Amino acid sequence: MPSKARVIGYIPLDRGLRAKSRVSKLLDVTRAKDDADRVKKLAIAVKAFNHHDKDTHDADIKSGAISIVCNVLRSCSPFFIAKSKEVQHLCKILLQLLRCNEDRARAAFCLDGSALITVLLEVIEINYRLGRKGDVKCLVLVQNVFEKLIHLARVPLTMVKRHNELLICLINYINGVTGK
Repeated sequence: MPSKARVIGYIPLDRGLRAKSRVSKLLDVTRAKDDADRVKKLAIAVKAFNHHDKDTHDADIKSGAISIVCNVLRSCSPFFIAKSKEVQHLCKILLQLLRCNEDRARAAFCLDGSALITVLLEVIEINYRLGRKGDVKCLVLVQNVFEKLIHLARVPLTMVKRHNELLICLINYINGVTGK
């Protein structure tokens, strides 16, 4: 039996759903011509994901929406400040996606939690190091995403894909903050 079957709430990704869902709007972001076009397409995606239908959010996550958001966020690095509007839109989309059912949130965290936490910690670090020049709105949105993840995605660490990388990342960030 594949190791994915052990993941709590695991439901396989359905890439066929992408063409007929809001996830296609996220994919449009990856094909944007320039930064202005990217921000415009992200604003459209934010509007598309802004609803309270848990089943629809489940379908979006099943289609790989969180993975796409992680990849787009990662592509903004290390220019999080110059691209703060993009980061804000992506965090809003994450918050909207996390309006899903708890089982789907757990499954998504098991699959994409490591990458998501790593890139969100990077956003926090860059904004923190810039002090007053940092983007407070980004920090608040990232904090809200973390709070939502803490509330929804309670799973054993060993169930998280690439959990060793996540632990190393967390230790590095803790050492960076404490100066050790």
